[in-house]
Amino acid sequence: MTLDKLRARKIEVEAVVREGYPAPVIVDEAESRRADLIVIGTRGLSGFKHLLLGSIAERVVQKAPCAVLTVKSREG
Repeated sequence: MTLDKLRARKIEVEAVVREGYPAPVIVDEAESRRADLIVIGTRGLSGFKHLLLGSIAERVVQKAPCAVLTVKSREG
């Protein structure tokens, strides 16, 4: 869902763009904003692909200062 669609539903949304490796950047942002929840998508990789590529979502879940909701991609 796009930011405009969320805002049309009266959901407060702010877009933030930062550089760096995604997992620690997401965790740092959540800490600095004292977030209550992180929502993050997953691709649902498993086995050898997961071992090679790792999982940003998994690292965020392990390090997050708050609750994390993972949402599996329809493509996964």
